[in-house]
Amino acid sequence: MSAKTVLKFFDKRDLECSICLQRFTDPKALNCLHIYCLNCLQDLMRRHGKIRCPKCHETYDLKDGDLKHLKCNETISYLVEYVEKIESEKPEACSRCANQPQDYCSECEMYMCRQCIQQHKMFPTLENHSLYTLDTDIEDQSGDSLNCQNHPDKKLEDYCRTCKLPACEDCKHIVRCYMNQHKVIPVKTALDEINQMVTETMKTAEGIKRKLKERLDVITKERSEFESNLKLSRTAIEIHEKTIIRKVKEETKIMMANLTQIYKEQSKVIDRQVKSIESKLTQVNTLMESIKKTMNKPTETENLASYQTTITVVENDAAADELDKSFAKTRITPKFIPSPKLVELMNHEGVGKLITVGGIYKVNKEDENISVTKGQPFSVRISSLAEIDVGQLTATLSNSLGEKSASEVTHRKGEYTVTGRCDLEGDWHMDINDGDMSHVIGSPVSIKVEPLGLVNTIENISEYK
Repeated sequence: MSAKTVLKFFDKRDLECSICLQRFTDPKALNCLHIYCLNCLQDLMRRHGKIRCPKCHETYDLKDGDLKHLKCNETISYLVEYVEKIESEKPEACSRCANQPQDYCSECEMYMCRQCIQQHKMFPTLENHSLYTLDTDIEDQSGDSLNCQNHPDKKLEDYCRTCKLPACEDCKHIVRCYMNQHKVIPVKTALDEINQMVTETMKTAEGIKRKLKERLDVITKERSEFESNLKLSRTAIEIHEKTIIRKVKEETKIMMANLTQIYKEQSKVIDRQVKSIESKLTQVNTLMESIKKTMNKPTETENLASYQTTITVVENDAAADELDKSFAKTRITPKFIPSPKLVELMNHEGVGKLITVGGIYKVNKEDENISVTKGQPFSVRISSLAEIDVGQLTATLSNSLGEKSASEVTHRKGEYTVTGRCDLEGDWHMDINDGDMSHVIGSPVSIKVEPLGLVNTIENISEYK
């Protein structure tokens, strides 16, 4: 189907992004088939950390890099290019007269004013042609607004507030307005009123624009400060890690050196004891050899007596109980005992604590996906990373049909608990947010509500046999 034919079924607003209210640029389609500019989706991701369709509120867990890979709507892109080509080639005058063109006929490929378009529609063969209303500048509109569309050579004189229609002296409908006592005013008054309303509305819009820009500047500055503090925190954590590792290595090196010193000292003591015992063994062995030689020799009585004296001395010096006692005194058994306080500190506090000045909240990992039966109460735990938590969390529990269920939020010592129950089966989700629009990591929470009965027990049925 050609762009000329398709354009017949499109309104100009169909080619505008509902986020920026401008004509689409690089249109991307979400799974819900709603279309937005790529830049608008990226801006949503930067501001909220996730994509939630502004029209149907469907939430998508996408990363910034995933947005570029979303399906591009080629039909919309082609129509935007076609319309921009028509607008860019718009002449200053109508193709048939000198009036300003206000419409474009795709079939005749002609730019025409409102009067020529009316004549164009009078021909049966042309009345179904695709017409595109051109963008007209406000300045151009103000010049033509005093000319009657039905009688271009006549100036507008009156305006019926009841019918919301202007009229010149040849317009017959204004006579009926007077007869029906409609509120008719001079067209000049109507123009002054609408211009005043436009001026006031534009003033309000400018004020909103200025406030939004100021807020955007503040957010941009806060984001820059956040990224700077993030970098400083990352550096501080790395330095702290290196400091702890270096300190542990230094302490380990000292303990290993002490252990080596203990080994050397103890080795000297043991070597000295072994040498002493081996010396005595040699002495005893020598005496035993000499004593054996006196066997059957009465003449060796004196020598035997000398040997006996020496044996007694050695016996007294090498008494078993004294040797054991002496060795026990000098025996050292090295044993490493870890610092219980350090282990306990690491288990409870780790190497440090990460805190934030603003409110950042995190859903407990085990509570991000919950499966319960219909009517069964459940709870979701959320921890605060803020140094001083002054936020107030709220939770909304709803399903895909838009039905909602009550939930309650309690707070105690930096941890929030959201309790709720669902009386309808199906998929539910819990949106958790803070009044300051602080990001809640892990929200929305997915909740699957099963029918009443035996749920998730079949795989463990053998335990009950």
